[in-house]
Amino acid sequence: MNVLVTLSGVVNPLIVLPYVSRVLHPAGTGRVYFASSVISVFMLLAQMGIPVYGIRACARVRDDRKVLSGTASSIMGLQILFSAGSFVLLTMTAFTLPMLRSEKTLLILMGLGVLLNGINSDWLFQGLEEYPFLTGRAVFFKLASAGAILLLTRNPGDYIIYGPLTMVPAAAASVYNLFFLKKHVDLRLTGPGESFRHLGPAIHFFLLTAMTTVYTNLDMLMLGSIGGAAETGYYGTAVKIKLGLVNLMIAGVSVLMPRASYLAESGEMNAFRRTITRAISTCLIISSGVSVLFALFAEDSILLLAGRGFERAVLPMTFIMFTLIPIGLSQILGMEVLIPLGRENQVIMGAAAGAAVDVVMNLFLIPAMGATGAAISTLVSEVIVLIVIVSGVKKECSFLEGIPAGPLLLVILSGLLPGSAAGLLCHAAFASLVSTSHLMLFLAETALFLLIYGGISYFAYTKFLRKKL
Repeated sequence: MNVLVTLSGVVNPLIVLPYVSRVLHPAGTGRVYFASSVISVFMLLAQMGIPVYGIRACARVRDDRKVLSGTASSIMGLQILFSAGSFVLLTMTAFTLPMLRSEKTLLILMGLGVLLNGINSDWLFQGLEEYPFLTGRAVFFKLASAGAILLLTRNPGDYIIYGPLTMVPAAAASVYNLFFLKKHVDLRLTGPGESFRHLGPAIHFFLLTAMTTVYTNLDMLMLGSIGGAAETGYYGTAVKIKLGLVNLMIAGVSVLMPRASYLAESGEMNAFRRTITRAISTCLIISSGVSVLFALFAEDSILLLAGRGFERAVLPMTFIMFTLIPIGLSQILGMEVLIPLGRENQVIMGAAAGAAVDVVMNLFLIPAMGATGAAISTLVSEVIVLIVIVSGVKKECSFLEGIPAGPLLLVILSGLLPGSAAGLLCHAAFASLVSTSHLMLFLAETALFLLIYGGISYFAYTKFLRKKL
């Protein structure tokens, strides 16, 4: 089910991104990406770590409706308070800060999503593992938003329409959820004491998200301030493609958190270890293939998805594609291992280390290299995050010792090398044909790469790895 939700999110890079890139051009898309980075900071304050904390809190008491109702009500009260406060702060900042004043209308319109976050209850449904409900709802609103963007964004000045429409899926889902809450919980008004008792634990997840938000959005903010809207547009385009791939890549493992929390809480550690080990192996196989594929054919994918005028996004994308590997592993080891075991501090340390490295490297690389410098900074920071998290896992748990590194590396390389060679040969053959479209070229080389990499990797996995997991 979660895979279907993520596939609906791929509509943006595959359909919406090619359209808006050609209509809004680098400057227009850059303004929206810059505004989105600003909004993410205020959304961070509005959420205050609740989206992650709420999943764990609700998963632990999901078998007792009365306790679950009290937990959900008090968490919702805290969320409403912070969302309203964050929206007020955003409005004041947009009118007073010189660098934001020129985009105040765009920021406030997009900021309505921050306000509506107050009634978001995805964390409850995820904690209850209600994925069929989440799937249908998410698919509908993402497709509806994509349709509205294609219909209403007609010229470069319509960035003011495109920006708010990107917030529609989450905002509409928040409202829609309200009509189905009574099936699972009995919401009630709670006093400040009940709500604020969740603040302490939630702050752990807030700090984690805050650190991550810094090094995922600071690049865009600095590019917007130093390099201008066009440079932000180049980098933002590469990031959009990366995010679509990240979401697709981890779709199968992101549903593990409620189950992992439940297994850890109930003491079923053998099942917990087995699930995580398989997830790590699968993630490495998928992320390695996808990273190499899109790094090899970065130019073709940029020209296909963004069009002419975005050629300067090719080099940033080449670097940023390799972040898929550390991001996928950090997601599993941090969010699915350390957090369910109550070791959030190690994840926060990793995110803090990554953020610090990203800030320092951006100060030197963005002025000199622009979008490419930001991409390099992001790659290095993601590797630092993974190193810190792995050190915590090795110290606290023994999961990594159970992963057969040799057979896993054999599985990856056995498919990667011939797949890359075949893809490059296909590219050389088709690129020589003047009439070949970017779509046909990209589809041909991608299909050949995936066919060879997927086929050989699957055979090697079943032959050498499956029985060891």
